[in-house]
Amino acid sequence: MFTSDIKMLELKEILKAKGVIRFDKDFCDIVGILRQNLYQIQNPEKVKRIQHFTPQHIENAGKYFGADMNFIFGLSPEPFISGQKRIDKPSTKRSTSTSKSKEKTEKQNL
Repeated sequence: MFTSDIKMLELKEILKAKGVIRFDKDFCDIVGILRQNLYQIQNPEKVKRIQHFTPQHIENAGKYFGADMNFIFGLSPEPFISGQKRIDKPSTKRSTSTSKSKEKTEKQNL
């Protein structure tokens, strides 16, 4: 198992202990990994094909949770960037007020 896999799993447990997430599914949804792939990373001896966290999964963890990339790659003992605030999960819904203000701006530019 890669150091980044071990540290990402450790990060997941730290987030659970701090109450940031409740379930593995929460971590999977935010990081962008399927639950079954997480199982395969956690249990490489039980599966035929070994899975790993991708650079995109690691980047998502860093952006959303404020995880320190040096921690993920085993270069720092601190899991979080000091002073870093958590980014809210991006919303898939568009705000109607934003759409209306864009329309208003476009009309003014004409």
